[in-house]
Amino acid sequence: MSDLAAFSIRRATADDAQAIAATHCASWRTTFPGLIPETVIAQWADETARAVKWKQILQREDAHAVWLAFNDVEPCLGFAAAGLRSNEDVQTDAQLGALYLRQSAHRRGIGRALLHTAFAHLRAQGHASVCVEVLKDNPAEKFYARFGGAHVFTTVFEMFGHPLTEHVYVWEDLPAALAQHFD
Repeated sequence: MSDLAAFSIRRATADDAQAIAATHCASWRTTFPGLIPETVIAQWADETARAVKWKQILQREDAHAVWLAFNDVEPCLGFAAAGLRSNEDVQTDAQLGALYLRQSAHRRGIGRALLHTAFAHLRAQGHASVCVEVLKDNPAEKFYARFGGAHVFTTVFEMFGHPLTEHVYVWEDLPAALAQHFD
């Protein structure tokens, strides 16, 4: 097993689509059993389809910025995406659109480093507040709360015919969150 304590973060490019898709699908397969029906996980976590979607996202100039954590052995230990808010029900200027890690990368500081990178980017772009949508009972809820995210409301959406519940977390003062949790 590689030393995951040694990792770097860099901005993702379209060439990273396959590695990001593999990590995204692996994270879904290890995090969501019991939270999402297995049929939904199997349908969604198709690496070939995810790689096509990630390549499209990474090629778009108006898409969220994406960063990936990697080391000498693993091309993508985890990734984060952040940019303009897409949920009209939330009154923030920006959104953390994704933060996913391989299970082997948990509890190594990689998620914190990716969150900091995304938040620092959003702040540098002039954003003052940020939200993230998290599947109810996802262990990431505790992670976001630990870094100052406040659960502001719950919403239900449908995926492949199955209703799923999400919690929305908000950081209303991004500069304060950066100072308090990352300095």
